[in-house]
Amino acid sequence: MSKEVTISRIIENFPQELRDLHQWVVWRSEVRGNKPTKVPYNANTGGGAMSDNPSTWAAFDTAYNAFLSGNYDGIGFVFSEYDPY
Repeated sequence: MSKEVTISRIIENFPQELRDLHQWVVWRSEVRGNKPTKVPYNANTGGGAMSDNPSTWAAFDTAYNAFLSGNYDGIGFVFSEYDPY
């Protein structure tokens, strides 16, 4: 099964109201301090993303397409003090 088929089945379960928000990042699994961690990246620029800086977040479709490029291990949603969650 291809990466695109696998992820498309998973994203079908993401609530549309979250997909509509511009609060998405991509991530890579990297080892830091001998432990694996999910390091967030800006899907628009490829630079680092920050959980407290909305300018480093992207639209869902942008993050999804960046993930499909093969350069990232996953996509993630950033919860913010400004959203209702």
